[in-house]
Amino acid sequence: MKSQTVLQRKVPKFHDELFVWWRQNGRVLPWREKLGEKVVVEGDLSQGELRERAFKTYFASSLQRDPYKIVVAEVMLQQTQVERVLPKYEAWMECWPQLSDLATATLAEVLIFWQGLGYNRRARFLWLLAKEITGKRNGVWPTTEVELMQLPGIGRYTARALQSFAFGQQVGVVDTNVKRVLERVLGVADSGNYFALADEVLPPDQADPWNQALMDFGALLCTARTPQCTVCPLQKICEVNAKAKKNGFANFAEFLTTQKPAVKKKIRFEDTDRFFRGRIVDTLRHRQFTVKKLEKMMEDEFGLSDKPRFLRLITALEKEGIIQKTKGLVKIG
Repeated sequence: MKSQTVLQRKVPKFHDELFVWWRQNGRVLPWREKLGEKVVVEGDLSQGELRERAFKTYFASSLQRDPYKIVVAEVMLQQTQVERVLPKYEAWMECWPQLSDLATATLAEVLIFWQGLGYNRRARFLWLLAKEITGKRNGVWPTTEVELMQLPGIGRYTARALQSFAFGQQVGVVDTNVKRVLERVLGVADSGNYFALADEVLPPDQADPWNQALMDFGALLCTARTPQCTVCPLQKICEVNAKAKKNGFANFAEFLTTQKPAVKKKIRFEDTDRFFRGRIVDTLRHRQFTVKKLEKMMEDEFGLSDKPRFLRLITALEKEGIIQKTKGLVKIG
């Protein structure tokens, strides 16, 4: 953990500079709307007025969000870019605007809708979560990290995202972008507990906008390979930037250009289990087949000629509840 002296010196400036940047450059996203506040309205509001309205609510700690909207967005965003998620999220909310609507859907309907997002288990987890909240929990969401992590498909990151974004709790949220920003600005590479560090640097009563700002900053400016150090508002307090300058570089971005990326053995996506799992599910989204017919289709259309591998994949999908075999037929859900 970084020393208290360093944190006390850096953190106030960190807060101020990042919030100024975020208010001007942060993303306005539909799942960030708070209860009782509609950011996108009919009328002739300018983009500046829309942004001001949005960020006024983002900084309002007295307002909360619908946990259902947060969990749908967070699950969709797992290993999927915002640009791909946005149209799917909007369509999902039109189809199942409330948690109770999702709970009454069939798993097959949810899996059919999910096409294009990948990792079909995520769709099933959302469906199971809706069943549990509306059924076993009588529509009441748990609000502690431990209880939230008992819900289907909810890990520590998503639990904390719900605590911060939906319930307004003062907890840090750590995704890949947040971790990278904390590492660089505070110089805490290989920290043993990023969640503890994230909690330690929170601004008073502003965990929600702070977590959102860190995410946007990492996604838009302090990116993994091409950080925009020359326009970064944090460059004067950034530890890795200072270290790069000390070693003769103009900034950290210039230093990164001298680093050779780790060489990884490249495997074509089309040869992976994930690819074939996705094609099996896609093939079954609108029709059921016999195992033999499905096996032949996978071989003819996607080159999966390894029968043991095919059987292993459909067995795994069946165990996960994504597909089912009934009377010799395989179908989705």
